[in-house]
Amino acid sequence: MNKFLGTFPAFQEKNFRLYFAGQLVSLCGTWLQTVAFGWLVLQITGSAFWVGTVSALTVLPTLIFSLVGGVIVDRFNKKSILYVTQSAAMVIALTLGLLTFFHVVTLLEICVLAALLGTVNAVDIPALQAFVSDMVSREHLASALALNSALQNAARTIGPAIAGVLVATLGVAWTFIFNGLSFIAVLVVFKIMIIRNQAGAHHKSHPIDMIKEGLSYAFSHAGITLFLLTCSISALFGYSYVAMLPVIAVKVFHRGAASLGYLLASVGFGSMIGAIIISAFSKRVNARRTIIASSALFGIMLFIFSRTVNFPLAMISLACVGFAFTFEFSLINTLIQHEIDGAMRGRVMSILIMMFFGAAFLGNFAIGYFSNIFGPQIVISVDALVMLAWTLVLVYNRRVILEIKHVLK
Repeated sequence: MNKFLGTFPAFQEKNFRLYFAGQLVSLCGTWLQTVAFGWLVLQITGSAFWVGTVSALTVLPTLIFSLVGGVIVDRFNKKSILYVTQSAAMVIALTLGLLTFFHVVTLLEICVLAALLGTVNAVDIPALQAFVSDMVSREHLASALALNSALQNAARTIGPAIAGVLVATLGVAWTFIFNGLSFIAVLVVFKIMIIRNQAGAHHKSHPIDMIKEGLSYAFSHAGITLFLLTCSISALFGYSYVAMLPVIAVKVFHRGAASLGYLLASVGFGSMIGAIIISAFSKRVNARRTIIASSALFGIMLFIFSRTVNFPLAMISLACVGFAFTFEFSLINTLIQHEIDGAMRGRVMSILIMMFFGAAFLGNFAIGYFSNIFGPQIVISVDALVMLAWTLVLVYNRRVILEIKHVLK
């Protein structure tokens, strides 16, 4: 046990152990819904465009309201915020499940509920990111952030695999309902947890001034700016492939919902391995080399995925894509959170989320539109080449990365 806690020091803290257990259940449920969402839209419309559009609608409100969400996170108690947002997400999931169960769900209702979920996420996601730093001491922050990524990607591995079976056996409606019930675990955990200090809570400045202060703070540092741009490029040209996985499962591999679950689970498995390695070896990672290498691996493996018609190779390449993306993103997130002042954490995280989800919105919409014209494989191939080109930008600006403290060294 001592060796385990030495390898993953964040588990030494009770609050983080509670958080990890509750979120594992809830996030597995979230991935049930992610699979079911794409599958339901594809069943109703048969259109890659609408699959991409509904995915875009889940991130558009996050783009619009994330800066406001960051202000809310820095002004109020994060645990209370999360209790409200997680409860709202539960209601949305159960509503979608019941509408589907009684066969009255329409594309319009799906779009509205997707937009509502995106609005909730505008507050929930920066709150979760900032809350991690309140649960643990600073010396355990790198481990906690990496384990938080591992948690999300463990759920991405488990959830889609379960979802594929549920959709194939019980149907889409029950998949949504099980997601709604999964929120009970995390709500119970938030009730139990005791957080004594929350940096930045009860800030009294005017919200507009707080947004301006957050933007000025984030973009006054060249290293942080480069990282924010890297996350945006990854979301726009890299991560958008996820929206097309239902289409690829059906039209490229000629398979059903279970295989879609396997593809998503492959991404999650690789991501989980990457996050675990970051947590276990966080003090021995060379930040500059790792970020550049991860970016290159991401582009190469995404290109391989886009060109193969072999399902096992597709799963392997997606696992590598997930590994590279999470390794890079976890490291960037850790470096940024170590660098920023605690009172600014919610706003800086909201800027990161705004740029990521804003790019994801454009990416999901674009990949749906162009896949209808050229096919998803060609579009993903082009996206992969753009990611490789961005790796060259990182190489050119490698000295800028060193402006961020080498907190992992």
